[in-house]
Amino acid sequence: MKVRSNSAIPLAVVSTFVLAACSGPATPVSSAPEYAKDGTLTVALDEDPGDLNPASSNLVAAQVVASYTYDTLLFADPSTGALKPYLATNWTETPAKVTFTLKDGVTCADGTPFTAQTAADNFAWIVNPANGSPLKDSVIPADAKATAVGNVLTVETPEASPFLLQTIGSTALVCSAGLKDPKSVAAASNGTGLFVIKEVVPNDHITLARREGYNWGPEGTVTSETLGVPKTVVIKIVNNASTAANLLLSKGINIADVSGPDEARVEAAKLPSKPTTRLAGEITFNHYPGLPTEDPEVRKALTAAIDLDTYTKIITDGKGKRATSLMAVEPKRCSYDSIQGTLPAFDVSNAQSTLTAAGWTKNSSGILEKNGKPLTLSLYYINDSDLGNAAAEYLAAQWKSLGVQVKLLGGDQNFVVTNSFSAQDPSKWDVNTITLNSDTPSIFPAYLTGPTSPEGTNYASVKNAKYEDLVGKARLESGTSACELWKQSEQALFSQADLIPIAIDTHNVYFNGAESIYPSGNAIVPGSAYRVLR
Repeated sequence: MKVRSNSAIPLAVVSTFVLAACSGPATPVSSAPEYAKDGTLTVALDEDPGDLNPASSNLVAAQVVASYTYDTLLFADPSTGALKPYLATNWTETPAKVTFTLKDGVTCADGTPFTAQTAADNFAWIVNPANGSPLKDSVIPADAKATAVGNVLTVETPEASPFLLQTIGSTALVCSAGLKDPKSVAAASNGTGLFVIKEVVPNDHITLARREGYNWGPEGTVTSETLGVPKTVVIKIVNNASTAANLLLSKGINIADVSGPDEARVEAAKLPSKPTTRLAGEITFNHYPGLPTEDPEVRKALTAAIDLDTYTKIITDGKGKRATSLMAVEPKRCSYDSIQGTLPAFDVSNAQSTLTAAGWTKNSSGILEKNGKPLTLSLYYINDSDLGNAAAEYLAAQWKSLGVQVKLLGGDQNFVVTNSFSAQDPSKWDVNTITLNSDTPSIFPAYLTGPTSPEGTNYASVKNAKYEDLVGKARLESGTSACELWKQSEQALFSQADLIPIAIDTHNVYFNGAESIYPSGNAIVPGSAYRVLR
């Protein structure tokens, strides 16, 4: 779960800065583009974003919309990853304390001033348990304390907090009226961004209009008067890849993430493109007490029955590669391979033997049973693409070959999230293929430790004491020593087959009649980054 992270719409997710360039060449848009004045930009989004309050949602689709309407304190240079001014002009950093000096003259969509106190109120709202923000402890440390004196914001934690500058600096900030009445921005906006929401038609489109007087874009280079900045933005919900490709080719939309079989048609049209990567394949087992997948031996056997290389080819249409850690978004805060040599190797015979040793035997119908109960798994997956369907069917076929009964339960993202990630009954699912995308290892503990749904965000009821211990140690370190501990913490998860990151998908964001001023499609870039061409 998208845990603030990136476009390309992985399911529900959060990450910190994802504005950095991705490896691989980009197709140039033009050597000297001619920009349109007061044009309309139409962008495809492959799912309805739901709640549009950035402090209340960790869905990528919602974060994409928020990138047009809300700003952040800092901006990460797409070429170097270096942090640069945005709402803040300068900053200081220690392991447990960051300060930001905010620009003067920044205003909200409702005309009120945006101050350091407004920023402090955002972080206080997020960490207040009564508000139920999914960013609490996944992005913003639960024990963070924010204060303001004049135009200086200070955020402190009792102990060293990993990546504190990046996580605080990349948080989309809501204006005071939105904090006081969160429902007022659930289907509207009230931020400092260049655009303001004018219309929301669920599952169809969102229309935004450019504000007047905006002059505080990243590094101060973008204003309401910048040539090429659209006057109107239409975010169109297009959850069918073929439809998205057709609209892109006919200029019915200007920007779309296209992958799978339809990408060949778009490539043939020689449309400009920019590369993007994401975690496209991941399997999570539910550890809820009483479920078959609570048993690590069952999880290991199910993992050993899957050829992860084959699964990667299926889910990425042969264009991807194996994941090397929980992190998929570039540039990663740590660079390591926590998967190699940790997961069970592909071996169906070994999988069968592991299940037998765990007490599962086949009945006369060839179905595995234990204490008179069949080994039955409910597998929730997104069914909006042929690749996703084929990948789910591959899992089912491999597990059925062991004697496991598999119920394939496909639907759109909301269906899968509602019935697994945020299920009111956490025991109703056994396996899901939701992907958690981030560039930062410290994002994941909030989803893999602590209370389960609906009280907490530990959606798979994971209980891994070694992981928790190593996470605690990693949070107190910095630099190389911290990354080594984060690597070991992930290995603790994978050795028990708690969840399995499998595939990295590399494809392109395509443009027709528009461009991004940044060199990669791999990010939720500010909405001010897009230009409409004449």
